[in-house]
Amino acid sequence: MLRLVKRLLHKEKSDLKTFYNYSMKYTLLIAVLASFLVAVTSSDLVQLFYGPGYTSAPSFLTIYILTLSYSAFNMVLGNLFNGTGEVRVYIKTVLLKFLASLPLALLLTSHFKVFGLTASIAISDVASLAYACRQARSKYAVSMGAESSLKRVMFKETRLSFIVERALHFYEHFISSLKILK
Repeated sequence: MLRLVKRLLHKEKSDLKTFYNYSMKYTLLIAVLASFLVAVTSSDLVQLFYGPGYTSAPSFLTIYILTLSYSAFNMVLGNLFNGTGEVRVYIKTVLLKFLASLPLALLLTSHFKVFGLTASIAISDVASLAYACRQARSKYAVSMGAESSLKRVMFKETRLSFIVERALHFYEHFISSLKILK
């Protein structure tokens, strides 16, 4: 992706903007779909791999997997900055995430345990994502466009709902066949 961003930068900024919009759209599609599937199936996945001894783990997994969606967007923005030679912006984004997460993790983990750690990760991801989006908007006139992309992904593309429905059907069939084997 880095080479493609470099090539597009030398052509025209409109090509870079188009590429960025497609990257964000499909990253959003994959991140939302994967997060949704793991969140829906988290209790069964934990039960399958770890057994009944980890009854509170599915809620932690669900919260944590949702925070990983932010990391996907940070990755796209990081490739944008690195590919256009704005490595300092990317380094500042990573530094902001680290500096926000360290004190929050210490404070929130001591009070709220695993939920506090997960919340500190989510807050630091959102802070670094907000900074990266602001920099992308000011340097390249691109925005995340999450609202319009999310509407397109969740409501207008019927293929996505079909894929989700088929995946959940396969998952239910898979889990029921495992229960029969026990």
